[in-house]
Amino acid sequence: MTSGISFVFAPNLKEYLLRKHKKLGKKVEVEDDSMKRFISFFKLSKTDGLEVKYE
Repeated sequence: MTSGISFVFAPNLKEYLLRKHKKLGKKVEVEDDSMKRFISFFKLSKTDGLEVKYE
């Protein structure tokens, strides 16, 4: 089962995204690591993600 959300990023952003993910994860006030990861990448997708069109 998935959330139905796709987080798509340009391949050259890998290192940048990993660094930003760690910083954002420290600010998220949730204990669960998978929830921190989801929230971090959700935020990153809004600022650095590629547009995905669902049909």
